[in-house]
Amino acid sequence: MSDYVRYSMLARLLVLAVMLSACSTPVRHTTTPPSVATPDYVPDASYHLLMGEIATQRGDYYVAAQEYLAAARLADDIEMAQRSTEYAYQYGFVAYFFESAVRWSELDPDNPAVHGYLGVAYLRRDNVKKAFAHFERSMPPVAERSEGDYLVLESEIAAIGGADAVVEVMQLFQKSFPSQPGVELALAIAAVRAGDGALALENANAVLAVEPSLQRAQIVRLRGLLLLGQADAALAEMRALIAANRSIELELEYARLLASSDAVDAALLYLDDMAERYGFVPEIVRLSAIINTDDGDQFGAWNDFSKLLSAGLYTNESHFYLARMSEGSRQVLPALRYYSQVRSGPLLLPAQVAIAGLLGEIGDVDAGIAHLDEVYSQFPQLGFDIWTAKAGIYSLYWRAAEAYEAYNRSLEYQPANINLMLARAAALDAMGETDLAVSAFREALALDPGNANGMNSLGYTMANRNLRLREARKLVSKALAQQSDNPAFLDSMGWVLFREGDNEAALVQIERAYAIEADPEIAAHLGEVLWTLGRDGEANIVWALALQDSPGHMVLRETIERHKS
Repeated sequence: MSDYVRYSMLARLLVLAVMLSACSTPVRHTTTPPSVATPDYVPDASYHLLMGEIATQRGDYYVAAQEYLAAARLADDIEMAQRSTEYAYQYGFVAYFFESAVRWSELDPDNPAVHGYLGVAYLRRDNVKKAFAHFERSMPPVAERSEGDYLVLESEIAAIGGADAVVEVMQLFQKSFPSQPGVELALAIAAVRAGDGALALENANAVLAVEPSLQRAQIVRLRGLLLLGQADAALAEMRALIAANRSIELELEYARLLASSDAVDAALLYLDDMAERYGFVPEIVRLSAIINTDDGDQFGAWNDFSKLLSAGLYTNESHFYLARMSEGSRQVLPALRYYSQVRSGPLLLPAQVAIAGLLGEIGDVDAGIAHLDEVYSQFPQLGFDIWTAKAGIYSLYWRAAEAYEAYNRSLEYQPANINLMLARAAALDAMGETDLAVSAFREALALDPGNANGMNSLGYTMANRNLRLREARKLVSKALAQQSDNPAFLDSMGWVLFREGDNEAALVQIERAYAIEADPEIAAHLGEVLWTLGRDGEANIVWALALQDSPGHMVLRETIERHKS
């Protein structure tokens, strides 16, 4: 925000600010603060702007986003609308971000920056055509664009949208600007990300027809060949490129191609040869570490990441993967120590969430939650992910009421997130609020009627509570029509059949589910059906084996205890 916007109102708002500074935290879920001066007082944009500043200082970013949006709506002020957009984007409040960007575009329709934000907003809403239209307007005029502009755009939107959506956006660029090498190369790169080898090859070849020596296009072409199963041809072409113009970059790419074609040993040998020829090159060691990690060679990966760490290079990545390996070996304390050293970058959040999870596993769930709260206080822009992680941890340890509240906080950021809506509904059911849970499941399905997880969740919930079994069977059947081998869906169908009294048919479904995934809740259901069929010994074996792996699973333990009495 400019100094003018921030300070021009200071004199006339000073008294109001002093009064408000002693008030309690602003009320959540409201965009209209209570009247202050008289019953006839109507808050103006300046008031909402000030309330947004106060809410930010108090760490109530949700209220702040509401207040900035209210200010933007009331004032024909471009800077206010921009402030609202950037704030909501930074903190992840999806709905407020979209509304703010729309308001900004109304006030400043020719600003490329606002169209970049709107492109992001529409891409997140799966509206590819509108996303393309705004991304196109965010770029320089056509006559001034370089090939690099399209490559930068593809890279930026790849970090936001799904791979298929990025391909669709770049295809619209290609349709609008045919035979542009920059567009074709960007589309080829997007196609590789999406695993479409034919599309990648087609567009890389089109670029090379115009610029035959463009190295990036050559590499994308080879990745396209690899995706099409033509590994030998890709590797032969790469060897020819290296022979003509040897470089560390090309040789590293050759090692990647070898690893991607399942020639892992050959890739590692090639990297060893590179190390002998070039000496210590961090990129060589890092690629060796990644290949070893992907191949499950913990000894090799540990040595490589330790070398990088000793050199003070790729420290966040090295700490993270050393932690992962320690965790996989059940060395909890070393894992916690390594994870705690991940201080920035894209691995910061997964490392801190892993710490919380490990603390929960060793019996201190509250310490794990407190750790995430501390991370949130330092990195409030990660609020959505942190609240979602907290909700997941609470759910894992059967603290349904706290999970429900955490899901509510997550939904403040993304109110139409179907998966979160379903998880919140499940938390309500775990709290014993079945009617509310069923209503919450239906609310989610109203937004996405064909959502298989939603149909299964609602069907299972009704069957578990012995409610509306005919509807439950219909819902689970529709889910299975989409994912016939999903173990959760098979288990749900078995449970519906069990509630209907068809125990033999139920056993077939649940045994099939358990063969796919030995989940403790599926084990509880399998034992229940076996017990009902008079096969008590088999039921006890299933439960005992499941209890060894999941001793704290509440549904499993409750089922076993019920049949002991």
